[in-house]
Amino acid sequence: TEFRCQAGELQSALRQVSIVAQEESKRAEFQLNDKLLKVSSQSAGIGKANSEIELLSSGQPLSFFCDPRFLLDFCGILDGEVELTCWMRGVEGPLVICVGDNYRYVVALLDDPVKVKPENES
Repeated sequence: TEFRCQAGELQSALRQVSIVAQEESKRAEFQLNDKLLKVSSQSAGIGKANSEIELLSSGQPLSFFCDPRFLLDFCGILDGEVELTCWMRGVEGPLVICVGDNYRYVVALLDDPVKVKPENES
């Protein structure tokens, strides 16, 4: 599946969620539905954080986990207006983020497999 978003919007959502990401796991859940990306994380001692961004386009609904720090590092070197094209081949990742035709960034998913949601489920 493929989705597109702006680097600055993704970076803002990741900053909010990474504040409460547990130090041990540093994991965030990414849920892709329609033209919305929901990012969430929780910590027993701190609480829960949720953030959403509107996507420029999206593919099949899915859910996956990864370390938000890796995505923050990548978004931090880009202009906020840069359009990112993100895709996954199959349900086992990795997440590949493309900037134009010349630059690709590959992010490994964490232990939970990608969960593909049936089309009739919201």
